[in-house]
Amino acid sequence: MWDIKYNENIEAKEITPKKKVRKRIEIVAYHEAGHTVYAAMLGMDFTRVTIIPDKEQGSEGSIDVLPEYGDTDFYYDTDYPELSWHAIKCDMAGIVSQAFVTGKFCWDGAGTDSKNSLHHVVEDVNEIPFQLLWDETIAFFEDDNTWKKVEIIARNLLKKKTLTFDEVFKFLDLERPIRDKEIFEKMKSEQELGVDGLP
Repeated sequence: MWDIKYNENIEAKEITPKKKVRKRIEIVAYHEAGHTVYAAMLGMDFTRVTIIPDKEQGSEGSIDVLPEYGDTDFYYDTDYPELSWHAIKCDMAGIVSQAFVTGKFCWDGAGTDSKNSLHHVVEDVNEIPFQLLWDETIAFFEDDNTWKKVEIIARNLLKKKTLTFDEVFKFLDLERPIRDKEIFEKMKSEQELGVDGLP
């Protein structure tokens, strides 16, 4: 499972760039902004996002997700595969956002993104609807209002290098969405009460 890559499971059609950037630092900023905007708008918790390279981790930037849970397995509960799909789409978000400013999907540079999710997934990996998740992630960033948020975060990352959770919400002028953990707890409660269906 550790060796599975997104490009082996999806048909990545060409996309029309929303703008063109060439400097490596700008590309990294848009990549991390993609992760960040998806996480912020969909309720994933994180402490910060940065475009400062981490030589130990071999990354040019990163977003620190789920600090208060201490364990990313929160997203991979066997009873609720939709949570693992949510995390996979957040990882895909960096690849897609980057493609919207370069015109191509950079699979090699995003190897860490796929490993982040896929080595945690406890369901049969063949059951994961990769193409659907990919198409939904692209549609998410095709929305002009969403892309404006990516621009805001990328621009501020280039200025400040690192943004905290609070700064991201301030720059995006967002209200705090329902957190994934709250959704998870609601689902657990409904299961105990015998209520069918997901939010």
